[in-house]
Parts: sequence; C-alpha cells; structure tokens
Amino acid sequence: MTTLVLGCGADTRIPGAVHLDRFPFSDIQVTYDLNIAPWPFCSDSFDRIVAHDIIEHIDNAVQFVEECHRLLVAGGKLEVRTACWLARQSYTDPTHRHWFNEESFDFFVPDTFWSKKYWWYSKARFQKESFAHVSDSEIAWVLVAIKEVAA
Repeated sequence: MTTLVLGCGADTRIPGAVHLDRFPFSDIQVTYDLNIAPWPFCSDSFDRIVAHDIIEHIDNAVQFVEECHRLLVAGGKLEVRTACWLARQSYTDPTHRHWFNEESFDFFVPDTFWSKKYWWYSKARFQKESFAHVSDSEIAWVLVAIKEVAA
C-alpha cells in the first residue's frame, strides 16, 4: 500500500509513507504548497491519503479534494480529519479558511442531497465509508475513490 500524508507537520509520521508539508521539516520527503495544483505526483499514485488537520487551512477546499481524487487509485481511501464547526477552536485559529460539518463531503458522494443539488461543483466522486466525531472538537471521514472504468 502506498500512503501519502498531507500537511504532516513536525510530528505526524506513518512508517513507509510519503510525507508532504509546506515547511521543510528535516524528515519529510516532499516540500510543497498544496494551494498550487496540480500537485507534484502522477495520477493514480496512492492507495491511501491521510489529510489530518490540513483541509481547513487550504485556499480552495474543492480543488484539494479533486487533487486527492486524482492521486488515488480506484478504491483508494482518503482519510480526512478536521476541526468540527461546532468547536470553538475551529474559529480560534486565524489560519482556518473553511469550516466543516457532517455533510460537507456529501458534495462528492453520489446520490446525496448535496451532490444532486450541486452536481457541477466537482467531478470527483467518493463513497463515504465512515464518519465519526473523533472528539468534542474534531470530526473525521474515510472516503473511497470512485473512478470511471475506461471502456
């Protein structure tokens, strides 16, 4: 399994994964600004992307999800964790640009209210494997990439 860890910071490490951050910490493999697309990887390169505490800092959240979708193989998993919109900490951090709730990723999940209403927002599609309140202040999803099969 090939794993990409986005916005890994100074302390988030997964053995054998590719670690990316905007800041050049000494033990990461890729220094890159995720606000600039496309990201420096080939399409369908990863089985798993871990995006903990990063999407709320990105300028364009839809573009972020689309890039994750592009990099994942069919059936690959995107693990997203972020501050819950109900938590005070979500609004305390001045670097947060977005706030998320339980339905935020439904824009990318077929046959949900939000993906039907705003189908043109993105072509990236995922199956929602799970959603959880990780704590009183954080929420998390596991999303599985849906890719069209070439004829």
